[in-house]
Amino acid sequence: MKFYIKKIITLIITLLIVSFLTFLAFDLISGDPAISKLGTQATPEKVEALREEMGLNDPLPVRYARWISGFVTGDLGESYSYHLPVGQMLLEKLPVTLTMMGMSFIMILLLGIPLGILCARHENGIVDHILSVLNQIAMSIPPFFLGVLLTFLFGLVFKLFTPGGYVSYQDSAAGFLGYLILPSFAIALPKSAMTVKLLRSSVLGQLRLDYVKTARSRGNTQNGVLYRHVLRNACIPVLTFLGMALADMLASSIIIEQVFGIPGLGRMLVGSISGRDYPVVQAIITFLAAFVVIVNFLVDMGYRWLDPRVRLGGSGNE
Repeated sequence: MKFYIKKIITLIITLLIVSFLTFLAFDLISGDPAISKLGTQATPEKVEALREEMGLNDPLPVRYARWISGFVTGDLGESYSYHLPVGQMLLEKLPVTLTMMGMSFIMILLLGIPLGILCARHENGIVDHILSVLNQIAMSIPPFFLGVLLTFLFGLVFKLFTPGGYVSYQDSAAGFLGYLILPSFAIALPKSAMTVKLLRSSVLGQLRLDYVKTARSRGNTQNGVLYRHVLRNACIPVLTFLGMALADMLASSIIIEQVFGIPGLGRMLVGSISGRDYPVVQAIITFLAAFVVIVNFLVDMGYRWLDPRVRLGGSGNE
């Protein structure tokens, strides 16, 4: 039990530090939020009155405590540009970005895991060589360039979809998911190739260990040894990569949403940076940082489930 308590405490402390650094960074940026909201033609009296109303004259610790308590409860302030609650704006965009990320992650699992096992089972065979070449090609293509290629090929040549013809999930769930297939594939393909390469190497490394020979000597079939023993141990380094890939997908989505014209979190972030809409930028960056920290926490929990040595090492604390 102490293992989980320590991890949760570490998670909370990390989130607090990240959120404070994010808040501090935007507090140090030149510019007055009151002037940004009222305009440069506002009188000094109006600017000072608005600063007092917004609490900008309070000490930094007070402002941070008010902001983080609002972040926890969903009150993220008001957008300077749209004059809408930031929390409401995030809730409108989150389903788009998270759905695309979820589809990309599923594609990585469906492509990377089976192909990685296939390459390991046919080491140095024709299938292994072909997939290795394709892997190198896939890993060398940046997601944004792949997105441009997919848009040109399937949108302009084969006319299977209309570039920029985004369909909202509120209008049509099927149309929404259909439009996200190619953007999700653009994000997933390079990471799927990396998963194949990593899993292949990990499986081959496990197959050369003594416990595999012992399992085979006891009459276990090749598939039995692979799926009951080898794959569980081989997936430990893959789990680390998948956690990093899941966190990296948020960064990839920022560019992919620009390529395909998807009104998600990344596109709103770019627009808010251009418009100096700091409450929106601050909320999105804090959310992205929190997402990365939580993913790392879940990876640690996955280690504990996959590797018995982690559980045994912490058994004295439970």
